[in-house]
Amino acid sequence: MKQHFVIIGPEGFVEAAGFGNPPEGAIIVDSSLCVFDLSLLYVDGANGLVPRPTLATPTLDGDDLSIPSGPEGTRLRVVDRLADEVMWEVVTGADLTTHVLTLPDAGTYIVDIDPPMPWVPLQVEFKK
Repeated sequence: MKQHFVIIGPEGFVEAAGFGNPPEGAIIVDSSLCVFDLSLLYVDGANGLVPRPTLATPTLDGDDLSIPSGPEGTRLRVVDRLADEVMWEVVTGADLTTHVLTLPDAGTYIVDIDPPMPWVPLQVEFKK
């Protein structure tokens, strides 16, 4: 019988998802979930298959770009899209502070937030 399924890797994250005859060891999942949604799940011990945690979204207010730090070990990066130049980059510590950068020039900026698993990475583009 054809069903929606996921294959969970040794660290508890969805490694593959599909529709068809599930292979041995696959977990059958709700057919209302699309493949992208399945990639945002992981096994959390006794809680079973749950959504991966998401990050707060950066904001731009005038010239001030506020970037939440995310969990420890998160790589934060701001790129000037036009110049293709990394303007700022840091790996967060345990302090969980919000980083505020001043962007005085008009342009397009990409904020790339790459947290450790199980967190979902985030990329946001700002035009000013």
